Amino acid sequence: MTFPLKLEARMPLHVSIGKPITAPDVVAISDGDSKSANPLVSLVIPCYKQAQYLGRAIESVLNQSYRDFEIIVVDDGSPDNTRRIALRYPSVKYILQRNKGNAAARNTGWRASTGEFTVFLDADDVLYANALQAGVDALRDNPDVALTSGLCRVLHAETGKGYKQKPLTAPASYLELLKGNFIWHPASAMFRRSVLESGITFNENFYYVADLELYFTVARTSKISAHNELVSEYIKHEGSITSDVGGSLKGRLAVRRAQSRFIKGVELKAAYEQGIGNVYKIAAQKLIDELIRQNDSAAARKIARELLGAVAFNPRAISNVLDTFRQADEKQKLKYNRDLAIRILRLLTNRA
Repeated sequence: MTFPLKLEARMPLHVSIGKPITAPDVVAISDGDSKSANPLVSLVIPCYKQAQYLGRAIESVLNQSYRDFEIIVVDDGSPDNTRRIALRYPSVKYILQRNKGNAAARNTGWRASTGEFTVFLDADDVLYANALQAGVDALRDNPDVALTSGLCRVLHAETGKGYKQKPLTAPASYLELLKGNFIWHPASAMFRRSVLESGITFNENFYYVADLELYFTVARTSKISAHNELVSEYIKHEGSITSDVGGSLKGRLAVRRAQSRFIKGVELKAAYEQGIGNVYKIAAQKLIDELIRQNDSAAARKIARELLGAVAFNPRAISNVLDTFRQADEKQKLKYNRDLAIRILRLLTNRA
């Protein structure tokens, strides 16, 4: 994708005279007229091919009970009408950059922000009205905490069905994060800006799981917390990054395995192994969900192939996957897809 050097004919943009952006691929900035000169919270919304959802995301921020915030939309070279939607809202600061991916757009956004606290909201998701207040209270009450997180509700756009994340019962820590990612939704987390300024930012080499990699780095080097309030809605649809189960599986395994060099002691090692096993179980459950949703679908076959490739010659992984299938089979969830399930089970067993 190429961009014209002069953009004045397309939109009323100008070079910002506020905090400088150092990213070389930023094309233009339009400063919003936020009522708060020095906002406490910065909301960064990256957007690529999700203009149809962007207005809903922005309005979920404008409806917050906590009012001291700024909104920064980073258009990651999107070919749709992201610019037009963003500029409908006078208070929104709009940044256009060449397409570099979600992680890079998030980094561009927080570098252009001024708030002491930062929340990253994807353009196709929403915040509940209490989200900012819950995060601000948690960070203000605990000045030594670098990152705090709440709970989300997962909603499947195609079916309208959803479920609520369960609260974390143990104190939030690197150990608990190794066991399983309790920060399900990027928007449910609020960062202290000083952490990002220290050089801990989104790794732009990770397409699917840059958020998880960042959580691990922050949790490993700083104190984190979980306030367990329901703060966001995580909307899954065909265009979501997480809808690509194969890529997500590979990415999550890569990020978790990268933690191995930091694992010392029996407790951390056990948590590390548990977390790896959970990744396989989650992938297997996604396959089961797809089998339940529709018989022998292309999506199910794709997930099965990715799952088979991931567990190849890994007895522990095969055991985790088989356990997940057996539990589902005992509940008769696969009764309408039994033939396909049996074929997958046989393939997995043969791999052992």
